Amino acid sequence: MELKALVKSFVIYSKTDQLSTKEFREKEYKGYKLKVCFGHGIVANTTWIAFLKDNNKPRKGIYPLLQYHKKLELITIIFGESEYIPPDKSWKGIDSFRSIGEYFKQNNLGKVKYSNCKLYKAYNLDGIEWTNLVQDIDSILLLHMKQGIS
Repeated sequence: MELKALVKSFVIYSKTDQLSTKEFREKEYKGYKLKVCFGHGIVANTTWIAFLKDNNKPRKGIYPLLQYHKKLELITIIFGESEYIPPDKSWKGIDSFRSIGEYFKQNNLGKVKYSNCKLYKAYNLDGIEWTNLVQDIDSILLLHMKQGIS
């Protein structure tokens, strides 16, 4: 599967009022299962793709997470961590990264979900270099695998 095409399709689909993830089900990338969310019951302002391995799930675990903040036309890649059920493990060696909440505050962007999670990269959709985005996703996946977090 080509990740660049999938992320582009994800962004386009995020701009609709659809909640179905049918066209994104059963997708994998480099051994990671992709879990996509456009909202639960109502369309979300921030849609996301979680890169999941082994027992990690959005409700309990740690995982690389791509978010699309629709009103801001902003894509973020974060060191995802479940909010509702504390994960059994934590990300290691990411203390030097600022939280996505700090990034939003410093740039006057409002509030953000997963505000305590560390931000890896942020991209304005206008003028985005898709190849760089894919390389950064590959890099955070490598960090995830090297730490034995899966």
